[in-house]
Amino acid sequence: MSTDTPERKRGPGRPKSGDKSQVVMRLVSATESLLREVSHTDLSERRIAAAAETNEAMIHYYFGGKDGLLFEVMLRYYDEVLERLKALDAIDPASPSVTRDIFKIMTDAYYEKHWIAKMVVAEFARGSSTFRSLYMEKFGPEGVGLVRLHRILDKLMACGVYDHHANSKYIGLSMFSMITGPFLMAPFSGSAGLAPDFELDEWVDYVADLFDRQLRVVKPG
Repeated sequence: MSTDTPERKRGPGRPKSGDKSQVVMRLVSATESLLREVSHTDLSERRIAAAAETNEAMIHYYFGGKDGLLFEVMLRYYDEVLERLKALDAIDPASPSVTRDIFKIMTDAYYEKHWIAKMVVAEFARGSSTFRSLYMEKFGPEGVGLVRLHRILDKLMACGVYDHHANSKYIGLSMFSMITGPFLMAPFSGSAGLAPDFELDEWVDYVADLFDRQLRVVKPG
């Protein structure tokens, strides 16, 4: 009688152990690429699997479904956003363009891969979302970068640059809404990304001027 341990058979659709990283990377890369062309709500698991040259079962095996895969795509983008937002801590309150500096840093962070940021904003706008639940579980309510924004706003108010009677949390929420607004409006233009005629620098100039008129104690210039 043989004492050799029989080779363990893989379950249906289960990849070889050496294939795991390749399959995961192909799925993540394919999803990010497709998000540049189509909204995440219109993106099917079948299309993702085809682009990744695998099958839909792998999406469920590694990520639990499409929402889990989308969340993994977002995670790889999240670190880039946080790295860019660190620049908020270094803003000079004496800068005459301090408000524009804030908007420029934040738009650079979120719009670098706007097709992913748009997905995150849309999911947070939904009343119930598995993606949103995963996000909140991992990062909490301050995971969108508002902590750094509130910190610089409090600093500007303490320095007398902004009206100290203002509410920094409301200001931060208003700024964040202005920055992410174009993502929410994009579907009305029929675009998977941003409206074709949207000019980011012009938008930054416009909203910075609005907030300067409302908040600045001493107007720039």
